[in-house]
Amino acid sequence: MTVAIIVALILATDAVVVFAIIRSITEPLRTLAQQFPPTTPAPDAVRRGFQSFSFGLVNAGWSMHVAVDEQSLHLSPNRIMRLFGIPALSIPWTHIRALKRGRWYTTVRIEGDRERLEVKGPNWCLSLAA
Repeated sequence: MTVAIIVALILATDAVVVFAIIRSITEPLRTLAQQFPPTTPAPDAVRRGFQSFSFGLVNAGWSMHVAVDEQSLHLSPNRIMRLFGIPALSIPWTHIRALKRGRWYTTVRIEGDRERLEVKGPNWCLSLAA
């Protein structure tokens, strides 16, 4: 019984530590979301679900719902990513700079007032940054 309690405490501590690390890594996204809160995409926006993005050190594989219109890149995380503090945001194209285009993915820099973040995502939605 004592061993089970010790194991449970260790697992709970590990979960708290992992959660804290992920929250600290996602802080730049939360800062950007304050500047670029989510807006409703235009009716003619192109939409795809479960797209893969990398935000700095955070790899959000198959976890972002994306809408693209002429004004903004709209990102909405799935439930798991929201649990870890990744917010929905709508980034105007004027704040996105293309850095590198690969075969399937494009790397861009999102330039906020207080934060800059490199983001890697699918070509179909980030090609408008070029």
